[in-house]
Amino acid sequence: MCLKNNGIGLKGDMPWPRIPKELKHFADVTTSKDPLAYSIGDYAMKSCLFSSGLTAQTQPQGLAKVNAVVMGRKTWDSLPAKFRPLPGRLNLVLSRTLSTVGTDENGMLEVSSSLEDALASLSVNPKVNEIFIIGGAQIYEEALKHEACKLVILTRIGKAFEADTFMPRIEETYTRLHVSRTYQHKDITYDFLFLGNRKLLSTKPELVPTRLMERYPCHAEMQYLEIIKDIIETGAIKDDRTGVGIVGKFGY
Repeated sequence: MCLKNNGIGLKGDMPWPRIPKELKHFADVTTSKDPLAYSIGDYAMKSCLFSSGLTAQTQPQGLAKVNAVVMGRKTWDSLPAKFRPLPGRLNLVLSRTLSTVGTDENGMLEVSSSLEDALASLSVNPKVNEIFIIGGAQIYEEALKHEACKLVILTRIGKAFEADTFMPRIEETYTRLHVSRTYQHKDITYDFLFLGNRKLLSTKPELVPTRLMERYPCHAEMQYLEIIKDIIETGAIKDDRTGVGIVGKFGY
């Protein structure tokens, strides 16, 4: 997402040039074989992700799980043909008018008429671990309002680019969990921002994707804020000559 204008698309493509490290980040996150990078696997699916009444089936012994990527038809069309469906993931395309968008001999391509239907289908699919929404803007907007959305991972592009599709507003129901250090590709700076569903994670703190976030060195600003938080929560109150008092902690 462009920080200057929240742009995420231009004429069916990304507004910015391909950034190899960012593309690798997307592939690594959505294909991770480590369920604890996001949640506690079946426990999270059964107890949290579909608390509205949908339930996930228990994984049959020996069945390898994969992640699912859910996208609108325009996002599907924007993928280069040689990468459709995205490998190593169950691709689910949302379309109100199409019943098929192609074939895949490995059974890793499905079509659903709505996001709710897609989530209902994926929640009872025994081979699905994590579910990722990967666009476009309308699908993002609907997903961000869904009670099951626990995590938002944003690539923030520091340079301005023209766009015709924009990231919807992320409400205050999401809180900042982690910001990576700033990276640079040619004249483009970027970082990775992790936001968590405040209500969901306050009751299920074990769902915070600690192992995933640890893969990304922390931004200096986040390190500073963590120090301030630690001092406020565990520091000692001391008197000073102003009479106001200070909070301090040895070692800082």
